[in-house]
Amino acid sequence: MDNSTLRHLAELARITIRSPHEKKLLHDMQDIFRYFDALKEVSTENIVPCTGGTLQENIFREDREDDVLFGDPEGLVAMFPEQEERYLKVPKIL
Repeated sequence: MDNSTLRHLAELARITIRSPHEKKLLHDMQDIFRYFDALKEVSTENIVPCTGGTLQENIFREDREDDVLFGDPEGLVAMFPEQEERYLKVPKIL
């Protein structure tokens, strides 16, 4: 990677790289690419590919209609202080 490639990538990413930081960023990017080159040399011949997450299942409870809070929607509506037709009136906030 050279300065022109770094500037091109910065332009694509829509970021501005200031002159004092350009040299350090270029050095860091070259280190990263060297690391990937080293990873290419690792043998993965007998490694089984990972297919994603784990075998854990959802631990949350299932939703139920007999939930204590929402078990009686009509009762909740009846307790609301103000209503207009089938709508619940709340204070204006904006």
